[in-house]
Amino acid sequence: TYLQQLFRNYHAVRLLVDREHFDTLLKMSNSDPEAAQRLQLKNSLLVNPRVLDHLTTEKQIATLITFVTQEATNNMRSTFLQRIMNHPGVMEAIVKENYFDDLVAIVAGEVQSYRRASLVAALIRNVTLTKHLSQQKQLSRLIQLTTSELYQNARRQMLNAFVSNPETLAMWSKTGKLD
Repeated sequence: TYLQQLFRNYHAVRLLVDREHFDTLLKMSNSDPEAAQRLQLKNSLLVNPRVLDHLTTEKQIATLITFVTQEATNNMRSTFLQRIMNHPGVMEAIVKENYFDDLVAIVAGEVQSYRRASLVAALIRNVTLTKHLSQQKQLSRLIQLTTSELYQNARRQMLNAFVSNPETLAMWSKTGKLD
């Protein structure tokens, strides 16, 4: 559809968001009569990097959390979370706006072990997040997600993320532990 093409066009969305039309775009994403199409439209809009910038700047991270918890399908959720967790400002905003517990619950609730491992690893690799958790003496929350993983391959993927993050690696080398 034309809306799908519009929402996938980074430059067009950037221009519209910069001209303060985000709310109009969001309404448009909800306008399709078919639920599956509405979901695809909203997903395409919300993962746009300029939209993510806007949501972090305007302190509207709740829009992302609501989408992932109430609207996204299981298949869509993991990809959506990966996209938002790789955006430079989103994780910082999630922490600042007190949505970290919600995010951890969403990630821990992922049924597929390979998806859960990938999401936990994305959390662990995020230097901004691990630095914040380290300062708050809460890095053990990510460690607990890793050690409670039942599947060895998933646990290995998570542990590899710890050693690939300079923040966790530095803490480990200084103290011999991760908290």
